[in-house]
Amino acid sequence: MSELQTLRMRDCLTRSEIITVLGTALASAASVILLFLSMKTVLKTLEYGTTSLTRSENLTALAILLAAATAHSVLKGLEFAVPEAIGFQAVSRLRMSLHKHMSGMSARQIQHRSRGSLILRLTGDLTMLRTWLSRGLGRGIIAGISMMACILIVGTISPKLAGVITICVFSGIIVSFAIGRRLQKVTARVRRKRSLLTSNIDEQVHGLATIQTSGRFNGELSRLARQSESLTASLVREARLRGWLRSTASASGWLAMCGIIGLGGFDIANGALDLSSVMVAIVATRLLQGYVSTLGLVYDYWCRAEVSRRKLEDFLNSSSQLLADPALEPLRHNRAPIRFESLSVDGALQDITALVPAGWHVAIVGPSGSGKTTLLHAIARMVKPQKGSVFIGDQDLASCQIASVFRKIGLVSPDLPLLRGTIRRNLCYRKPAAGDVEMSALLTRCGLKPLVDSFSDGLDHWITEEGRNISVGERQRLALARAMMGSPPILLLDDPIAPLDRKNRQIFRRIIAQYAGTILHVTEDPDDIVIADLVWTMENGRLVSTETSQSYLNRMRQQPDAIHQFSLVG
Repeated sequence: MSELQTLRMRDCLTRSEIITVLGTALASAASVILLFLSMKTVLKTLEYGTTSLTRSENLTALAILLAAATAHSVLKGLEFAVPEAIGFQAVSRLRMSLHKHMSGMSARQIQHRSRGSLILRLTGDLTMLRTWLSRGLGRGIIAGISMMACILIVGTISPKLAGVITICVFSGIIVSFAIGRRLQKVTARVRRKRSLLTSNIDEQVHGLATIQTSGRFNGELSRLARQSESLTASLVREARLRGWLRSTASASGWLAMCGIIGLGGFDIANGALDLSSVMVAIVATRLLQGYVSTLGLVYDYWCRAEVSRRKLEDFLNSSSQLLADPALEPLRHNRAPIRFESLSVDGALQDITALVPAGWHVAIVGPSGSGKTTLLHAIARMVKPQKGSVFIGDQDLASCQIASVFRKIGLVSPDLPLLRGTIRRNLCYRKPAAGDVEMSALLTRCGLKPLVDSFSDGLDHWITEEGRNISVGERQRLALARAMMGSPPILLLDDPIAPLDRKNRQIFRRIIAQYAGTILHVTEDPDDIVIADLVWTMENGRLVSTETSQSYLNRMRQQPDAIHQFSLVG
């Protein structure tokens, strides 16, 4: 995206949510004032007797006190529930924005980020941000306004007592700020270490077979232990600092309480205050302790959320494209030639100019690293060229909506594994609304009907991540069926038969040979090349030759080092 985005805390909340928090805070403050005014009236009645008031007036004062206490109790629940709900809603919106941004990122960008850091962006960072919005900002606003109401009540009783409370509270805030500065640095270290540990665990889960067969279990265990110990040490330091924040908040509350009792007792002895007024001030100070404790944690929440906010902001400012950008046109063509004009991708492709006639089958050959896969990805808009263009018909793909390009292309690649879920979900992933007739025909065409029929739950049989609970051949054929769902006019195949046995290769070739669309097929297998119309040879990112399959095979037979490749060619 061209414009840098600034993720500000206040932008995470809507106007109505801010008004709701302020309304809850004002209602809570009003209940505090009403509670203490009615409490003072009742206490004065008890202190001086009931001679000056009628029985009805006494009962009315007590009823008002009970009503105020009930209202305050209900609002205490809302003080927690309202900010929590608003925090969840704000983070839900942000999560959708992050996912939408990620869906427009290229495959290369994702590959250059660790899965641990991506998981942390979409889970841990959002949790930290929600904690700040709910318990720091939301409850902090409510606690701050309610605390001012408590100080106001005490101020009406005695300005001196209110001054003692104010001094104690602000002293606690200053100490909390000093501790919070240290906490912010420790929190940043905890994040880095947690990201490394998460990435390591993710790698070990997905590479467990490699670790076991290589005899590296103890080595990986040692590495995990070192990372875990380092993270634990940082977490302990973070916990200690957060504990000091809580201690500071508690200490400032209790200091205010002691000050009220000492100064209030002195004023009672001198006749400056009555007992009921001091009792109200003591109860107000006790209630104040809860608000001070909440405010004492605000800086802790902010420190942790600020680190997460910067990480989320960096993520949102990484390169991404709208999948359905209204400023771009949709790809219209269903059957049209594919044309490359001086196409270059840094480190992969150099000045590719070529034409694929509509409906033709092109085999792409060449050594590893020659740019074959990148060429397919350029057609699928999975990489962004630094120079040149790819045209389908008369439309430059760079000026077409990415989502519309995806709909016209089916791709089978090692970078596109099966997803965790049912066979039905994988089969219909490109076209969720596919009907039973279309699914049945595609299963039969790809030789998957016996597989589905072998399961008692049929299409609803569960497939694990990357399809590891079915055979390699079944996995590849299901991936091909997914790519063919909806009969896309262009089929891109990135060496899909390489891991297959001879029987499954033959099934694959039959399916490909019968496909009516345009096919670009990365392969080195002569039996695949035989069924192609054209063969493109690539070297060092360049297209060095274009010829018919028969011409290519005849040329290869004349090269001594290639004779062994043609044992299967009749």
